[in-house]
Amino acid sequence: PTSATPTKYAAISTPAPSGAPAPDALKLRIDAFLVKNGILHLSAETNDLQLGLVGIDALGTFESNGSVVVDVSADGRRVNMKVGEDWFEEFIDSVKGELVISSKSIEIRGAALETDSLSVLVDGQIGLGPSTDVQLSQIRAIAPLEFVQRVAPTTPSMLGELDWLGTVIVNDKGFRMRGLAKVNDLWLERFHFGATQAEVDVTQNGANVRRASFDGAGGTIEGPIAVAWPNDKVTISADLALDGVSFARVLDMTGVTGSHVDMGIDGKVSF
Repeated sequence: PTSATPTKYAAISTPAPSGAPAPDALKLRIDAFLVKNGILHLSAETNDLQLGLVGIDALGTFESNGSVVVDVSADGRRVNMKVGEDWFEEFIDSVKGELVISSKSIEIRGAALETDSLSVLVDGQIGLGPSTDVQLSQIRAIAPLEFVQRVAPTTPSMLGELDWLGTVIVNDKGFRMRGLAKVNDLWLERFHFGATQAEVDVTQNGANVRRASFDGAGGTIEGPIAVAWPNDKVTISADLALDGVSFARVLDMTGVTGSHVDMGIDGKVSF
């Protein structure tokens, strides 16, 4: 007869002769495994997070604390998660990196992810509890800004390509992004800011911007900005320093239509 523990050990024994003591069982321990062209489907307890991968090549080891450490590369499938009251789905082209898998979470180390709309290098953790819990401690992402609306549909219309270095938290309450953002040509609703760089803190309800700079006004505009979109209306407040800025281009940038008298502006402005 053969029996086995849930993960790593198998005990093998043979019947002892009548009246003789039973021999000690032979224990086998599995320390590592290799996967070629595998398939994975993973879901959290309430299906608020689902991850599917195909074409998996992996080398894994079983650790003494019960976790599994896996170096993995795979072709795509998809990730599907709940963010607030909405659902986010993205199709995956390829993924590679190191995973530490336990019963409660998946830790991501040095992962590279390519999807149909973005490229990401990331370290972080995905919780496997009853609700969505994604915490990315370091992420470098290049993606169109339209991608933000897919994660948080309540955000206003944004255009441009985002180069992001920072942190991201996604849970059942929404999302939060902190870091340095560079956008090649930023449009926010009717506001055209041009090439933009800023330190930002973004949630589904708005953004706080520090040390922002915009090239869409002819000269330079720098300073803190608060942008709110709790409903369908976007409001902006700012305390800015202007240097060599074109007055007419500022009006165009902020969506003021009609003919403008142009002049150069230096100084500070608050609104």
